[in-house]
Amino acid sequence: ILDKNAIAELYAIPTFNSTERSHFFSLPESLLDSLSVEKTNNRNCSAKLYFILQHGYFKARHQFFNVPYRDVSEDVSFIMEQYFSNITTPKKLPTHKVQRLTKIKILGFMGFSDDIKCIDKIIGSVAKIFTDVRNKNSGHSYAANS
Repeated sequence: ILDKNAIAELYAIPTFNSTERSHFFSLPESLLDSLSVEKTNNRNCSAKLYFILQHGYFKARHQFFNVPYRDVSEDVSFIMEQYFSNITTPKKLPTHKVQRLTKIKILGFMGFSDDIKCIDKIIGSVAKIFTDVRNKNSGHSYAANS
């Protein structure tokens, strides 16, 4: 059985060197066309940046990570320089809906599309449960602090 350090390493966000960044964040031409990278502007940059970031992490670890851009600034800088050099780096992640749809698209591109609708339903259910629990907890803590 794994110790705490092994578990942390297994589930930690990948830390890439420059060679690994080039490998994991490179996209095939068909995917670049699909993303319309050349038509990126300040309004849609965050969604495309998020896609490339999660796609690279999924290639490396076969899992997704919830992480603000500031926590992976070297990876964000690499992607921005590589694909969006004339655009200001977004500070905020895309909406939760866009994040969810991005993960579903990545699963499809990676060949995990056999039951995407089922996966989407499960992700939506988990998100709702998490939101409900979070709202209940925030309500209780608010009442306790009043």
